[in-house]
Amino acid sequence: MYRMGESIESIPRSLVEYSPKVVGVTCVSSQARVANEVALACHECDPDLILVCGGIHATVRASEMIDPGAFDYVLRGECDFTFVELVRDLLERGQPNGHIKGLCFHDGSQVVVAKDLGCVENLDSLPVPARDCLDLDQYVQRGALATSRGCNSACYFCSAATFRSCFRTRSAALVLQEMDEVCARSGIHEFEFVEDNLAGDMSRLRDIATGLKKRSYTWGCQVAIRDLRQDLHTIDLMAEGGCRSVFIGVESGDAELLRRIKGLSLEDVRSVTERSQACGMLVCAGFIIGHPWDTEESIANTVEMMRRLRREGIMCSVSLLTPFPGSPIGEHPESFGVSIHTKVTEEYTFSRSAISTMHLSQERLSAIYADTVISFAEEDAVLGAGSDRNRS
Repeated sequence: MYRMGESIESIPRSLVEYSPKVVGVTCVSSQARVANEVALACHECDPDLILVCGGIHATVRASEMIDPGAFDYVLRGECDFTFVELVRDLLERGQPNGHIKGLCFHDGSQVVVAKDLGCVENLDSLPVPARDCLDLDQYVQRGALATSRGCNSACYFCSAATFRSCFRTRSAALVLQEMDEVCARSGIHEFEFVEDNLAGDMSRLRDIATGLKKRSYTWGCQVAIRDLRQDLHTIDLMAEGGCRSVFIGVESGDAELLRRIKGLSLEDVRSVTERSQACGMLVCAGFIIGHPWDTEESIANTVEMMRRLRREGIMCSVSLLTPFPGSPIGEHPESFGVSIHTKVTEEYTFSRSAISTMHLSQERLSAIYADTVISFAEEDAVLGAGSDRNRS
């Protein structure tokens, strides 16, 4: 009905078109303010509408999302079943069962926040997304696939740590079946696995890649060096199965910090990136500036690694450390020697610093980030100009 980035003014038209009784809104932390505006706009159009908020921000900041009064209910955790249960109760009984996992609501002047999260233990029990209800041409990733939940890592800067204790996957057989169905119904041959780490279950990854060798699909994914370094032959199998791009979170080019943050060595990074590139994959390595332990020297090492990888044809993305709600550093910044200077989450854009660390101020971190991005842009411009001269 409404997608982030659209005008709020489109909501009345959509409400007329769909005539809903219950409206669900999901958001990440940087979209929290807009989510509230959407809910308020819906209430202005129809005061009897019931507004429900879900998603990662609602999970870790339930009281904040329900307190302004824009939402009638908040559901924490995974809502595949709990949202259906809530809607059924509201339509049949006019009020929810108080035992719904993850349910938060106003009880008089009090806010009731359920402690237990909604969590789907068996992902194979879920139906595939009803893509036939969507206009896939309006989506950048028409072949997006979400085949696991949670994460088997515990990165201090990631809100996925909220679900670390319940990392789950769909079976390889059902993943392949879903891809076949999407191709048959929509003619899509290019897919993108959108989970945090497709290599979180290496055995399943090998089964998926082996099955895809018999098909003509191409695909991309995000993987962790920690898993792939144990068996580089899996990278070969991924390429044979149609993998054409991988995103790898390196996070730091400083040897000491890399060991501290990821438990990796510089050789681990080299072996996985080189093997992936040798297999013909487009490789993108992600880096973060502003770790709690970063210094001018460690950041210089990170920038130098990015430059080397870029010269070798590997794409690099760089962002500022952002203290997202739900992440260990967002919840307990003092444990990391970090000060958070703004709690306005729409400012958490990866490109502006929200923190100062033990060694670097908020202003200095922003300046280093800007200098890095500008220097890479200038290098790309020089390379582009050289390519143009060669063509002429």
